[in-house]
Amino acid sequence: MHRLLMVLLLVGLIACQAGIGATAYFSDAEPNANNTFEAWVFSQWVQTTQGDFQAGVLDNVDTSSSPGDVRLSLILNPTLVTSDNAERSVTGTTPTLVKTLTFTKSGDTYNELRIDSNLRIDKEAGNKIAYSDIHVNDVSVFTHSTQSATYVAYQDTLDFSGYADGPHTIKLYLYTNSNSRAAYNSIFELYRTNTYADAGTIASQVLDTGIAGAKWDALFWDETLPANTDITFEVRASDTAFTKDAATPSWTFVGGTSPVTSGLPSGRYLQWRATLTTSDTSETPTLHEVTVDYY
Repeated sequence: MHRLLMVLLLVGLIACQAGIGATAYFSDAEPNANNTFEAWVFSQWVQTTQGDFQAGVLDNVDTSSSPGDVRLSLILNPTLVTSDNAERSVTGTTPTLVKTLTFTKSGDTYNELRIDSNLRIDKEAGNKIAYSDIHVNDVSVFTHSTQSATYVAYQDTLDFSGYADGPHTIKLYLYTNSNSRAAYNSIFELYRTNTYADAGTIASQVLDTGIAGAKWDALFWDETLPANTDITFEVRASDTAFTKDAATPSWTFVGGTSPVTSGLPSGRYLQWRATLTTSDTSETPTLHEVTVDYY
């Protein structure tokens, strides 16, 4: 009988560590056969849906753009990608390439781009007009014109969400409607209009285990970490009820490597908090699921 119980215990522990199922347990099949073994039960608390995550406390994180995941929020923060601000000119009516900006799209922060440019004609004279033509991957997307001999500034917003990640080019052509007049440009800049926040947190809802002194046995999570990003965790527990945004009990930092099986607190009420960070605001870490084993 004792050998059977040891086998069942081993199976239960392996299943729990592997995250198999919602609950892993074993029981004593012969409670009246003069053995004194007391059965115990592991329970799992899994946070994996959009609703699970939205029930927590969110700061600078996004649970909507990829439902069921937690990512850093996009924020309005125009960031220069590349530029060519040397003054260039073209005389005549033939569109002539004067500047090329090359860049690599990488992620959602490139879904909207802003192009800053300017244009002037060498001399105001009757109906003489200077033109600029902006191409993305050799397709014309914006055209501007002016009869001013002083620079006129332009800002164009480009919906880049339909473009694939990878290399792209933005080209500037100049020309006029007169073979004797010249068109000039001195600003050609590309901006990302949104970037990811460099840090954000999500604190879970508070779980009432219903067990005084409940043991928090293991913390698991599933994540995607591009280069220069990270996710770390803190935990807290108490036998006294507390709200999800309460200042107490204090948090215990447990690091960024899943699973965590030591240094975890005990208590009927328990909560975790994840901190997402990036040093490259074109990338975000993604938290997919969090599981707590307790008994």
